[in-house]
Amino acid sequence: MLQVPMLPYELIAIIVELAYELHGTRTTETCTLVSSAWRSASRRTIFRRVRVTSEERLNELVILLSMDQTIPPLVRSLVFREDFCGPESTHGWVNELPRRLPEMLPNLVIIEFIGIRERFATEGSFAPSLSCFQAFNSVQSFVIRSCTVTPAILDSLTSHLPAVQALSILCINMPRYPSSPTQSSSLRGPSLRSLELDVGHIFSSALRHILSWVLSTPSRTTLRSLTLTLRTSDAEAAGRFLQEVGPQLEELELRFEEYLGLPLETESKHSCLC
Repeated sequence: MLQVPMLPYELIAIIVELAYELHGTRTTETCTLVSSAWRSASRRTIFRRVRVTSEERLNELVILLSMDQTIPPLVRSLVFREDFCGPESTHGWVNELPRRLPEMLPNLVIIEFIGIRERFATEGSFAPSLSCFQAFNSVQSFVIRSCTVTPAILDSLTSHLPAVQALSILCINMPRYPSSPTQSSSLRGPSLRSLELDVGHIFSSALRHILSWVLSTPSRTTLRSLTLTLRTSDAEAAGRFLQEVGPQLEELELRFEEYLGLPLETESKHSCLC
């Protein structure tokens, strides 16, 4: 019988990672059939980032985590993403996320909200669930991408994650914003070390509001890394913000964009100061 030499586990892990990046989950799942070493490396990659898109997917995830105790420690990133291909929902399943998952995911470090519709962001029924997010006490990074987020929900979600240090807000809609920060008197606010903002061009005042909100939290003194995508209308607010936090920053990246309404008229220039 032909003896095939065993590859070092580190090399197997690299191969599996490349297979995942180039060909996706299906190829990575096939790698689990090679041997026990390949199965271990593949499972680490497959379950590192888990997506929940509906109540059905949430129930399936809970069952899977309960039946196989080797999976929960592998999950490092949890994505909440609405299934646009599915039927219209009341988003009730979103309320269950912080009540059912935290104790099952002891090594979770990243939470992402992607593509959540406006009705979700403005639903009053979601408010009681916000405080339950404090049970995700291992999460260090919070990402909001392509969502509609009210100032109150942004403040409450971020403030209720006790260990969060990095916040990324990308291409959001914030259709209702006050002229002053909205931090609740009952919330201390996050102590961020890293902040990335690219709110998009539709609601340009959202960036000014978010910067004012950050200055009203302990992040004002703890922030060390800042990435901003700016347009002409943001210059004054960004300048004031940098005057406040600039001396303490260790990394600064500014992306300047001019938006005139047409994709072909968009110009970007990038500047990095470290």
